[in-house]
Amino acid sequence: MLIKNLRENKNISREQAADWLSIAVSTYKKIEYGERLPSLREIETLSEKLDFDPSILFKLSGTTIVNHGDYSTGTGNVIINDKELIIALTESLDKLAKALDRLK
Repeated sequence: MLIKNLRENKNISREQAADWLSIAVSTYKKIEYGERLPSLREIETLSEKLDFDPSILFKLSGTTIVNHGDYSTGTGNVIINDKELIIALTESLDKLAKALDRLK
């Protein structure tokens, strides 16, 4: 929900944010609701466009909240557990390292 709040505070539409990331609006919405972890590139792009320090996304640590929200109204609470975030980031870094090796 943090990314959603940052986007809304800048009066940016979901469509514009999805366009920045070159993804479908439905995919972007999943990022906002914690159903999909953003890639490192997506985090970097969002932090640049929405003007926030990306490290704030990693300070939501040690807490897991089950979503009790209503997606149809856009209200809800989803915070990703640290373990999931670390695994996703590790996988992204591994993919990046492999891609860099192929370029060499």
